[in-house]
Amino acid sequence: MRWKFRPRGGQEGWAPTQAEMKRASAKMFPGEGYIDLAIPVPGFTGKACEEHPEFAADYWETQDGSHGWACSECGEVIQWG
Repeated sequence: MRWKFRPRGGQEGWAPTQAEMKRASAKMFPGEGYIDLAIPVPGFTGKACEEHPEFAADYWETQDGSHGWACSECGEVIQWG
C-alpha cells in the first residue's frame, strides 16, 4: 500500500486497494465479511485499535473514493464514508 495524495480528501493518505482491504479485514475480523473494517498499514499487527489508544489515526482513500480514518498502528478503520 502506498502513501500519496488522495484527491477526494484533498490530502496525503494511504491508498489501499480493494484486495488489500479484503485481506486485512479477513485477518483482523475473521467471518465478518466486510472489506472496509481494516487497512493494511505498514507494520500491520492484526490487532484491533482498542489496544492502541495512544496512536493517531491516518487518512485513507481508495481509487473509487471510499475514504475515512484508520488506526495508524494496526489499521482498524475508525470512520469511513
